[in-house]
Amino acid sequence: MNKRHLYRVQLDHPVEISFGEGFESARCKDLTAGGMFVATAHRPDYGTSVAIRLDLPDHGTVDLTGRVRWSRDGGFGVQFDEPSQDVTYALTAFLHQAAQAANKASQAPNVESEVFRLLEAQLQRHGPDALARALSEFLGNYALQVDIAKAALVERSRRRSEEAESV
Repeated sequence: MNKRHLYRVQLDHPVEISFGEGFESARCKDLTAGGMFVATAHRPDYGTSVAIRLDLPDHGTVDLTGRVRWSRDGGFGVQFDEPSQDVTYALTAFLHQAAQAANKASQAPNVESEVFRLLEAQLQRHGPDALARALSEFLGNYALQVDIAKAALVERSRRRSEEAESV
């Protein structure tokens, strides 16, 4: 399953890793439901098995296993083995909360209304499918948000059209 469409959050979060002998501390710098970047001095080989213990605030500690998919100075990328439904839920909920918090922290006042205004203009010119394709290409990892935004824009546009017709 391609998990690139899921939330990807940049963070600096403690993680415990093991290559078969005891756990050691490291830092998770990038996390999705499908994998993570682990900041550490280790440069494990491609395909190396790794056990991961990750404490997710409000969701408890999750234990994951995975394989190293790349490594470089400063850390390595892990692709998770298929986690249980409970672990997938905990990761997804944590990622959703972290993405929302990051989005709120980075938004400038009135940016959302300006973006909606511009997107509505594009919706009127090109239609919902063309808008969804353009947004999907632009946002890449946020396909779910594109579908939600598309539905909200279509509904908002429909309401405005109904209001204009009734005036």
